[in-house]
Amino acid sequence: MSDDQFRRYRQVGTYGAYRVIFRSISGLTTGDGWTLTQTGHQLADLVNKSLPREVRLKQESFENGTKWGHWADMEARFWVEHGWSSAVERADRKNNYHMLPTPDDAIDEVLPEEERSLLELVLFSADSTRRVTAEVLAGAKDVKSHAELCDILASSSRLAAKIAPASLAPLPAFTRLADAAMDVMRTLWNEINQDTEDQAPTFEKLTRLDALPKKFKLLNDASRVWLAVADRKAFPHERVATQLAQAQLNAGSLTDQIKALTKHHHEHGGGRLWFHEKAGKVEPLVPATGVAASDYRFRLRSICLLAAQCGVGNMDRALIAARQAFEENTKGDLA
Repeated sequence: MSDDQFRRYRQVGTYGAYRVIFRSISGLTTGDGWTLTQTGHQLADLVNKSLPREVRLKQESFENGTKWGHWADMEARFWVEHGWSSAVERADRKNNYHMLPTPDDAIDEVLPEEERSLLELVLFSADSTRRVTAEVLAGAKDVKSHAELCDILASSSRLAAKIAPASLAPLPAFTRLADAAMDVMRTLWNEINQDTEDQAPTFEKLTRLDALPKKFKLLNDASRVWLAVADRKAFPHERVATQLAQAQLNAGSLTDQIKALTKHHHEHGGGRLWFHEKAGKVEPLVPATGVAASDYRFRLRSICLLAAQCGVGNMDRALIAARQAFEENTKGDLA
């Protein structure tokens, strides 16, 4: 694992998730990611009060209710066997006093007022970039895809007042380039993991895939559009996107295009790599799990869901567009 990959991976999972939130969202902590502000304390108190009585933490003594000393070095086992199972049994959904993960069928519903008022204050403060983004997305009409949502953002004068227009304008071209590349990656991945002979097909064998020429054509078309974008150098990670586009257009045969994409993935994939070239074959680096890899989505669906939960605006149209693309691109056999 490279140094860059290690930096990305060392704070994943639950710990990494809450640390990123605490450090990056002003209002929850004083800025160090640890020391809670008044709002942070209010949220913590709300969560604590929503837990079953026997597992609530009390400032005066941690020994009241649950004998924590009996669970020394077995804290995780306590929560699996007693803590959360009790919370499930006692969850009072009628009064919305529960802190269990939101069910999928209620993920876009408005949160209870006490929780919503605190979260809206820190997530969507007045005139913040995140709030303006949510409001622009809420105002989108007749949008059918994530790419069209990006078109709306790139053309917004309100958002341009918050984000440098030169870095915002390339967004539509970039999202289409990223989506086209991910589509080819999924096609290659599915073929690699369905190869019953060797689980590492040759480049020549991959070129026989019926769907591949059309998908590479879409990638090449998106590459040309990206390279034609004026002032794209202001866009974050422009260099990596430009290298991908140039490499694909410089590749002649279908075999060379597969090799160019495989090389780009190996050099710039970051995190966990899917596959690499070895002795003229494409060898998988992770096992097939039956879980699909979605397109690069800029977290627009997440922003729309949070905005809906915090009551920022009517996010229905934006969520339908984001959800359709999300569902279409999370089907398949990808790891």
